[in-house]
Amino acid sequence: MGSPLPGARVWLRLLGYGITALLGALVHVLLLPWIAAAGIVPDVLLLLTFWIALREGQMAGTAVGFAVGLLVDVVTQGQVGLNAFAKTVSGFIVGFFAHPEDPEWLFTVDFFTMLGIVTLGSAVHNVLYFALFVHPLEVSPIGFVLKYAGAATAYTVVVAALLFLGGRLLRRRAAISEQ
Repeated sequence: MGSPLPGARVWLRLLGYGITALLGALVHVLLLPWIAAAGIVPDVLLLLTFWIALREGQMAGTAVGFAVGLLVDVVTQGQVGLNAFAKTVSGFIVGFFAHPEDPEWLFTVDFFTMLGIVTLGSAVHNVLYFALFVHPLEVSPIGFVLKYAGAATAYTVVVAALLFLGGRLLRRRAAISEQ
């Protein structure tokens, strides 16, 4: 039996990303409201966008940001295009830090470097999203940062930190069990 087609691995990865996005949308709609703090929830689909942007590169992050944002807009019945715009821009920015030629770098990168990248991308996303959604003129600048952009960014970064540390723990346990 011959080796699979060269593009088969790419298509399987894309299919995996698509399935993960659909599952993330379900989590966003069904489970995240249970852990909302003052109406703010962590953005797991934004984290998926960052993962893909950091693994595949800037153009992939931009495209996935748009697709995932549009999915969120449709699923949450929000203003169509608002999440798509914010996630597109943040996927583009996070993609600057990608190393698509070395996908393993995601597993070896420093914890604080990764949190810095996630914080930057999440802050850009949330400032864009909430500036267009909330109309900052109706809220004081401090209220805007504390209640909307800052709180959503912090919550998303905390979830990212937990996922990052959990991933590191699982990889370490897998490496130990292989020995």
